[in-house]
Order: sequence, then C-alpha cells, then structure tokens
Amino acid sequence: AIDVGDTALAPAGTDFAGNPRVQDGDGDTVADVDMGAYELVLLDSDSDGIPDDGDASGSTTDNPCASGQTGCDDNCVNVPNPGQEDAESDAVGDVCDNCINDVNPSQTDADSDAAGDACDSNSGNPNVCSDVEPDLCDDCSSGMYDPASDGPDFDGDGLCDSGDPDDDNDTVVDGSDCADFSKGVSSPPGPPGASLTLGPDAGGTLLSWSRGAECHTSNIYQGTITQPWTYNETCLVAEIPGTEYVDTDGFPPPGTTLYFLVGCRNVCDDSRIGTDGVTDTFPTAACGGVGADSDSDGVLDVEDNCPEVANAGLADSDADFAGDACDACPGFDDYADADSDTVADGCDVCPNDPDDDADSDGVCGDVDVCPGFDDNLDADSDAVPDGCDICPGLDDSLDADSDGLAACAGDCDDTVATCTLDCTDDDSDGLTVCAGDCDDDSATCTTDCTDDDSDGLTVCAGDC
Repeated sequence: AIDVGDTALAPAGTDFAGNPRVQDGDGDTVADVDMGAYELVLLDSDSDGIPDDGDASGSTTDNPCASGQTGCDDNCVNVPNPGQEDAESDAVGDVCDNCINDVNPSQTDADSDAAGDACDSNSGNPNVCSDVEPDLCDDCSSGMYDPASDGPDFDGDGLCDSGDPDDDNDTVVDGSDCADFSKGVSSPPGPPGASLTLGPDAGGTLLSWSRGAECHTSNIYQGTITQPWTYNETCLVAEIPGTEYVDTDGFPPPGTTLYFLVGCRNVCDDSRIGTDGVTDTFPTAACGGVGADSDSDGVLDVEDNCPEVANAGLADSDADFAGDACDACPGFDDYADADSDTVADGCDVCPNDPDDDADSDGVCGDVDVCPGFDDNLDADSDAVPDGCDICPGLDDSLDADSDGLAACAGDCDDTVATCTLDCTDDDSDGLTVCAGDCDDDSATCTTDCTDDDSDGLTVCAGDC
C-alpha cells in the first residue's frame, strides 16, 4: 500500500470506488489513509475551478497562477476568477488586487481604505487615495475605495455631481442648462405663439392653445380692453398642465370686452405672453406658483416633461424635452414646426405647408406647381399641369423671342420680342408694322419711308 495524502484532505470511510479505505497500510501505527494520488481532493474555497493549492504542494502561496494558467495556486483564494487575470503580474489576481495597475504583491494598505499604498495618493488618510474616472471626487471620500460611490450622483451615471458635466443627464451640459438637476428642463420655455383660440363650451368659454418648447405648464391671464389700449391683465389660472381651459365666469358686463393671453412656465422661468413683432410682452403681474404634481409621479408639473402622464424617470429618447410617455413625434423634435400647423416637422407630411397638400395631389403646397389642381395630370407633357395649362395640347414653353408670351398663347410674331399684339401687314410684304415696316400701304416700302414734305407720300412710294 502507498501511504500518501492526509486524512484531513480525503473523504472518510471509502474510496472513490466505494471500497473501504485501507488505514495504516505500512503498519507504522500512524493512521494515514492509503490512497492513490488521483483520489486527492483539493480545496477550492471560491469555487472558481482553480484549487487553492493547485499544484498539491501543501502550500497555497508557493506557486500563484499567472493570467490564464492552470495547475497552480489560485491567485485570489476567496474571490472567483477562473481566468486568473493578473494585469501587472504581481501574483495577486486583479479581482482582489488593491492596486490593479501597480505592482504590489504585499498588498500593503497603511490606512485601511482598500487602496493599496502603491497607488494611494495619501496612504495616511483613508478619505484620500485617487480619482480614476476622473470626476473631481476622491475615490475614497467615503473612507473606503469606491469610485462608483465617491460623492452625490444625481443621475446615477457613476460621476459625482461636482465633476459631472451633465448632472441630470439631459444631454445639455451644465452651464448651458438652466436647471442642472432637472432632467425634464434645460431652458426657459418658448411661448405658445399665435395659437390661442376661444370657442363655445357647454360650461362656458373654451380656451385652447399649443405648447411652446419645454412649456410644461401654462398660465392664463385676463384683461379688459380699454381706449387707449393698456395692458391690465391679471392671473386667471396658474400652471395648467394641459392646453385647454374652460372659463366659467360667464359673459362680461355690457360694454365690457375681455382679452386673454397665455404664457408658458417651467421651473426655470415664464415665457412672454405676446409680442407686437418688436417688443415682447410679459405679464404685469405673473401668476403665483402652484407646485402641483398632476400625474402623481413624484415630479412637479413645472419640471415634468409629461405633466399629465406618469413618468417618474422622465425618459426622453429623442432629447426634445417631450417625454417618451407623451411624445407626439417619437424620434424627432416635437417643438420643431416650420409651418406652425401644430404637427412636428418630423411627422408632418408637408413640413412647410400648413394646409398639408390642400388639393390632395401628393405635392405639398410650398412646391405645388398648380395649386388647386392635380400636378400629376399633364396631357401634352409640357411640364405644365393641365389645370394651369394655357395651351392644352400644345407646348406652353415655345417662346422663340423670349417675350414671355408663348406662340400658342397669342404671340402674333414669335420672332420679334416687341411684337405680341399689333402684327398688322396690310401690304402683305411679310413685314409687320411692329417689326419695322415703315409704310404698310406699299409692299415695296419697308425701309426708306422719308416724307420730307409731309404730304403723306413717302419717297419709296413715288413722291417725286
């Protein structure tokens, strides 16, 4: 029998075949287990497939593995790392190395902040060690090395607020952002524009309008028209999350005319409520704050990019400050509307035509060749739609003398630009009056029409 191994390392009782183990085979009164070396069970504390004493030498530290090596001692006994990665080859695996980029086999850490002395900028202060991101916050600010939690991080992106260029992660950098810690707002709101309309409603007068950019709430003002005109409006209702309001105050007293104005508000500011084309008008006294959270998602309406639809995370995939939960034109800027038809350009079939192809010919109004008619109908193929063709069946473009009048449209002499109407040729000499026939009564007179004695008879016509 072969006395090898140690009972502390082998299962008791039977061998791997299920047979009773021979105890003390050499009879030296030492109860060693008789077993083949192949039956030796090696301890693997972190269950990563690399035994603590991978070379079965009896020591777990005499042959630490290099990156990718096997048959050696686990270089991180208590932390799984089946690949045994060791970037700086200091015999300590990366996953448990307190200085992953510096050779430090001893792992000395004088201030016990989990940042080894070899890479600790101040090994005597547990709150100071490094800034690997960098984000201007020390990785040991908490007293332990933890770059991911080295200071307040509003947007949870791993960069502490003091070093994060965009604290709310709204794609607008701090400094250009009017609200660094409000993901739903980046600038003061744009005005609603000339979009306010009034109409009847069962309960009173219905006011409706369109949103301006980042206009998360709206304030309505009411004033009385006076002569001469003065702005005297006061706040009617503040911070409406929608774009409609029913005024139930009834009709004004006889002889009184009311006017209404709407302005936008977000957490940064109020917008103008009107303009005369030169000067912007702001309310004489702005509406007070309300501080409501209409959709109960934990975000105040003035900061909420979907104030009427719950979206606590304020997700905004296309970064237009209209949240995904209420985005009218996903993938495009909801507030880009070149023709002011309340349809975002990215979803507008005719972004420069507010009537969106009024004649339904598939050609937008801003490039429509023949408004009111089908541009696609052109029977004579002269590039002029039939509905606007002045010469149906003929080519409108034939204009040899470039006088702007096509031959088919009544140009009586398409060889002389000055001849479009008076093309008289009484003497049938082929030359019209407007084309230079000085005596249209005589076919022989086309150029020398001298009549010095003013008797009405030209030289060429026989005046001797």
